[in-house]
Amino acid sequence: MSLSTEQQALDTEYKAQQKLIDKLKHCLSTHGFDVKPNSGNSNNCLIISMLQHVTGDYHSNHVDKAMYYKQQLAQKSGDEIKTSHALHSDTTLTSWLIDQINHDYFGQQKGRYFRFQMVTADLDGKQAVRSIGEGQRTAIILDGVGHYEAVVARDIR
Repeated sequence: MSLSTEQQALDTEYKAQQKLIDKLKHCLSTHGFDVKPNSGNSNNCLIISMLQHVTGDYHSNHVDKAMYYKQQLAQKSGDEIKTSHALHSDTTLTSWLIDQINHDYFGQQKGRYFRFQMVTADLDGKQAVRSIGEGQRTAIILDGVGHYEAVVARDIR
């Protein structure tokens, strides 16, 4: 397979996955949830989404704090993860990150700790959910083809 053919196949797969994510976003919206966008600054969209939930500030990209945690992850990984790398939600380092963020923000108040449900679309466009973290409070993060975004229940006042 030539490089251009391989790239076309990847592009086609990405577009198909994006359609499934768009379908999932529509489903979330019709069921009373809003997806809160973020810039993904420096490939930190997963960390930004977590910080948005933990702080309750969905308008900020939490750039400085996100970079701080990315540096912590790089150090913890023995520089296997670089500060420019994108993160994945299914690693032991991500679980460590959640524990670290919870501890930093809530200290010994374990009842305030978060766990995150990573929601993505399966091949039929339906929700596939994986939970990570040990917190008692649950927050949703959309895993959208390499970009993560916080999901919140719509305020229906």
